[in-house]
Amino acid sequence: MPPSKSRFAYDDCYALMEAALADGVGTRYLVDDVGKANQLRLRLNYARSIDREQNAETYELEHPMHGRSEYDKLIFKVNLREGQWWVYIEVNTINPLKIEGLSGVEDKEPEFEPPEMMIVPERAEPIKRRF
Repeated sequence: MPPSKSRFAYDDCYALMEAALADGVGTRYLVDDVGKANQLRLRLNYARSIDREQNAETYELEHPMHGRSEYDKLIFKVNLREGQWWVYIEVNTINPLKIEGLSGVEDKEPEFEPPEMMIVPERAEPIKRRF
């Protein structure tokens, strides 16, 4: 059976996302096992997509919220911490230190030295394949 497209089927998800937005940094939720954690993450993503679809119907094409959701700034992660499964709902707050256009930057190609574990030793004999 396909998932419900009714917004009311995801009231719990909207409440969780609202709590994360209200906190400003995010929230986390303890669940019984990894399966339930992944299921909750899936439901959160699906609830967000329903919100986008409804906003596409509600707002005119020129409106900034057309086809977008206020929950688009949230990141959903499943984490194992001290033997317990958590679903993290984090507000994406990446603040770059500096932003530069690349048109005026003349970078040299960085010299790449592979770490030791990436260096493959030469073989004395070629590998014999059996077909």
